[in-house]
Amino acid sequence: MVKVFLIDDSKDFINSAIKLLTEEGIEVIGYAYSGKEGIESLQNLNPDIVFVDIVMPDMDGFSVIKELKKLNNPFKTVILTLYDNDEYRKVSEEIADGFVSKSDFFSKIKEILEGILREEKKKTIYKK
Repeated sequence: MVKVFLIDDSKDFINSAIKLLTEEGIEVIGYAYSGKEGIESLQNLNPDIVFVDIVMPDMDGFSVIKELKKLNNPFKTVILTLYDNDEYRKVSEEIADGFVSKSDFFSKIKEILEGILREEKKKTIYKK
């Protein structure tokens, strides 16, 4: 079973994502409403994939992923955003294992997870 951790400051998004993921048979092992809280929580957890929102009040998602990489855990990181633009995609390609707009998250969750976990692809970018 795939284990997922979510970091997003939107409680509505987290609640909706948890509902969808569990309905799809995916285990949500935790979530955080801020980057700092997520980093602290992930020091003791081993998910397969961590979804990280870009825009949060305490730290941006790119900074969160850079800090998570220092933990040397084998989990994959995926950028989540409402703001699907070329600049965010470019930075995501450099530091994360994937990028997905929140509008695509709910309709393409199986495809997203399969793409991220596929070993032959280093980066997975999802376009509308």
